[in-house]
Amino acid sequence: MKVQTRLQLLALVGATTIAGIVTVGSLADLRQRRAEQRERRLVESRSDLIGVLTTELGFDGLVHSMKNYLLRAEAPYLRRFRSATTNALVALSEYEDLEGLTNEERVAIARIHASIDAYNGAMTRIAELRDSNPAVGVLALDSIVRIDDHPATEGLATLAASRDALADRLEARLDRDLFTLDLVQLAFGIAGAGGFYLLSRRMTNSITTSVINLSGDQELDADVAVSLIEEAPMAVALIDSDNRVIVASGRWRELFTNGDPVQGLPFRYAFWEVDASCYDVLDDAMQGQSRKMLRERAIDNRGVARWIEWEAKPWRGGSDDEVRGVLISAYPLDTQITLEDAVTSSNERYELALLGARIGIWDWFDVEHDDAWWSPQLYELIGYTPAELPATLPNIKKIMPPDDRPQVFAKVDAALRREEIYDATYRLRRKDGQYRWFRGRAICFHDEQGRPRRMAGSIEDIHDRVTAENRLRERERELHTTSQRLELSMASAQQAAWEWWVGDENFTISDSGCTMLGYGVDEMPRSIAAWRRLVHPDDRPRSDEALEAHLRGDEERYDVVVRMRRSNGEWSWVRSVGAVVERNTEGQPTRIAGMNLDVDRERRLQEQLKQRSDEMERFVYTASHDLKSPIVTILGFLSHVNRDLEEGQTDRLPRFVKRIEDATERLKQSVDELLDVSRVNRITANPRAIDLDAAIREAVASFDNQIRERGVTLSIGVGEFTVWCDAKHVRQVVDNYLSNALRYGTDPVNPRISIAARSAGLGFIEIAVTDNGSGIDPAYADRVFGLFERLSTEKDGSGVGLAIVRKIAEHYNGRAWLDTDAESGTTFRVTLPAYELATVEVAEGGRGVAPPVAFEPNRA
Repeated sequence: MKVQTRLQLLALVGATTIAGIVTVGSLADLRQRRAEQRERRLVESRSDLIGVLTTELGFDGLVHSMKNYLLRAEAPYLRRFRSATTNALVALSEYEDLEGLTNEERVAIARIHASIDAYNGAMTRIAELRDSNPAVGVLALDSIVRIDDHPATEGLATLAASRDALADRLEARLDRDLFTLDLVQLAFGIAGAGGFYLLSRRMTNSITTSVINLSGDQELDADVAVSLIEEAPMAVALIDSDNRVIVASGRWRELFTNGDPVQGLPFRYAFWEVDASCYDVLDDAMQGQSRKMLRERAIDNRGVARWIEWEAKPWRGGSDDEVRGVLISAYPLDTQITLEDAVTSSNERYELALLGARIGIWDWFDVEHDDAWWSPQLYELIGYTPAELPATLPNIKKIMPPDDRPQVFAKVDAALRREEIYDATYRLRRKDGQYRWFRGRAICFHDEQGRPRRMAGSIEDIHDRVTAENRLRERERELHTTSQRLELSMASAQQAAWEWWVGDENFTISDSGCTMLGYGVDEMPRSIAAWRRLVHPDDRPRSDEALEAHLRGDEERYDVVVRMRRSNGEWSWVRSVGAVVERNTEGQPTRIAGMNLDVDRERRLQEQLKQRSDEMERFVYTASHDLKSPIVTILGFLSHVNRDLEEGQTDRLPRFVKRIEDATERLKQSVDELLDVSRVNRITANPRAIDLDAAIREAVASFDNQIRERGVTLSIGVGEFTVWCDAKHVRQVVDNYLSNALRYGTDPVNPRISIAARSAGLGFIEIAVTDNGSGIDPAYADRVFGLFERLSTEKDGSGVGLAIVRKIAEHYNGRAWLDTDAESGTTFRVTLPAYELATVEVAEGGRGVAPPVAFEPNRA
């Protein structure tokens, strides 16, 4: 009988122990949480990379930089575009290397990659268009280069949805196993901290129930009870009616007596120090009363106060059901209490964080019956109480503006249909009547048939952020408009703003600074060294010295007028004015800014004014000389006439009169030439279509006598050309060129002069008068067209005729010049605008003749 009972008890203990081991083993399987940690890292990695992609593709990233470069074509936006492109591609590459990518994620990555390629292609296209046509406008570029943003935004949404789904699965699993996992970690990792709390309670209940049940049915001797308790893996002890320990498990001795034997000791020496009132539980158990569980603070063997939970159960033995002792189980609760405090503190922090972040949460836990729950923080955000506004979908519609409802509930429906993650921005009317902006995000849960069962999420008060963003966007629009107006104003005023960080190679100038010198925005050099090379070599030292003097503080500002090379190679006068606008802590200049002003026209007007002033001086000198000489002659011969008349001598009078007549003629000629000079700078015209051949032959007719007298062979080969100018100007050109050839340019033996015309291109006709004289030194080829310039004083002439021809040519945007050769003579040339016949409708409904467009002459 005893052997059978012992075998039954040992089998029971073994089964119980195995059950405990199985339980521990099943919990030990939570080592799989390492996989959960790995999943957590994957979620965090996905979040980080999605954040990078959102930043690099969105505001201040690839798209934003491309738009700014499209509008302003400034180098910093191009650099930011390239940087954002590189960062986005690196993030995509890292995302592709993550573990466990779904097919949806791979498709999303491919779509984002394709969008980035499209933006790169678009930027290349913009550069090509600007290179081929620097004047192309922003609207034209925008209409040609259009990018569909949807693949990128949808790709990002897919990645975010996959990340959120993974996070939700992980969170659900952690929520389910968190408490058990913490206890298992404590049970296996913290010695003496009571980590077997749940396990030992379960196993102790099994063992004590078995002992109590067996003791009630059979005779159980002490050695069987000792064997059962000693082999128990938890803290249990059996005491007799005198409160002395019969037996205690190894775990008991480990916790309460540092492993020392306890058999036969009074219970108070085999347990931690507790309040004396606690021992009443033992007395009640000895009286056979129901078991009790106590949670008390006790003083352990080291004198440290610790929480403990213990219970006492009566142990009955024999058939008389007499209470023979008390079975005690104990569980240290330090870890549980700490965990409960931590959970409480965590909940408090969580609620405070939600309140501080102005975030409320909601749970539409029964979609079919519209049963929902709103957190206190949500009610705090909208200013209502649950009684005033119950948590239902119609109540949300009630406080949402009608304009926002369609897009919000379309997103809700899409989430319920599993088409997208719910993420919407909208306004809600608070109880005080104020409308505020909120952002709502949620996830929807479906059953196995795909029907929506539950939807939960949060709303965030983003009113301040939206208001700030709206103000920022409005400010950006104002700044952009102001910038455009300023740029247009500077361009129309031929002004440009520039900036240079002292010591840095980069040099920034507005677009008008490029167009001022004929460059495209992308053609203008953006370095201080390249900009300096545009300055005329003769002006460069003066510009450098003025800049250094200002940076040293010797001059209040930098102010210099220099010549700068235009895109066509010509030089243009530019005034550059600037001043230091920023200094470092040592007072050294770090940034200088200023304006460039196109003063080329003013400078050239000043040169023309000086030229005219010089011409006026020569005019006064020449006029006084040319007028004085014949007057002196006239006065002299009149004196001779008077004296001969007084003396009665008349034989010399005819000769004297002849001389006076000749002097008078010269005086008249000088006056006529002076009148011509006075008209040089006051060219007036009444242009019309002129038959060039007829006009030239009419002008030549007045020289018939001179041509015959000098035996000049004259040939005219003009052809059928029509010019658009004043007829008197054609006559003046021919008169001055032909008279100059007759006076200076014919061979004494076989004088020849030819007059020809040909098309000069660009809407001009060239007239050429060629002689066979000795030619003109090429060094004087331009000088002879100056006012009062005469290369020979041996022959009569005022030096005005060729100057008049040049002024006439310039009046019609043409030019006057000569080609000379010592052997073949000199050819004087001039270009006048060709008449291009065009018919236009006139007001009366008839047809009329339109004047030609003035073309820039060919200066090749």
